[in-house]
Amino acid sequence: MAEEVWEAGIKFLLQRRAEVARAPRVLILGLGGGSLVKLLNKQSFSSNQYFPKAKITGVEIDPLMIELGKKYLEMEKIKNLKIVIGDAEKFIEKIATRDGEFFDLIFVDVYCGDQVPKNCETEFFLQNLKKILTQNGMIVFNRLYFKNHIFEAKNFLDKLKKIFNDLANKKVLTNLLIFAKNSSGSPPSLKLRRA
Repeated sequence: MAEEVWEAGIKFLLQRRAEVARAPRVLILGLGGGSLVKLLNKQSFSSNQYFPKAKITGVEIDPLMIELGKKYLEMEKIKNLKIVIGDAEKFIEKIATRDGEFFDLIFVDVYCGDQVPKNCETEFFLQNLKKILTQNGMIVFNRLYFKNHIFEAKNFLDKLKKIFNDLANKKVLTNLLIFAKNSSGSPPSLKLRRA
């Protein structure tokens, strides 16, 4: 199921590929077993890979997930992947205070069970994400979108509207992918486009 959700997200990005660098620097928060990395490196019909020259950094707090990814998805064979074992919020805070480390694409898929850790929903965390995003970069948030999670996702969207000028979303199965663009210019728009 995760693969289907992320495949839809990547296709959405490819429709807007002109805005994404040809050799993007990609950050994945919540690397898990590596299914998103495999998709980013997957062969597509129109090119060799979705993002053939991407440099990917994956952050995962659970070392067991990394081991499972190496065992079952052969993550260690992915040459363009740098794995960081650690907390996503602390990683972002650390690099946001440094100069010169920016990403074109950031995927945020952090969960503890079926809940997003509260420290990864704060305005401080979101502002730090914005700091490390390139001018035309995009962040893709994966949120559960069923039962009580719908209310949580809508509250999260309200937070994002205060920080990002350009938002879109796409419902895939029981998930909502939220695309936040780091546009410059006018103050944040409160209208939300559906993908």
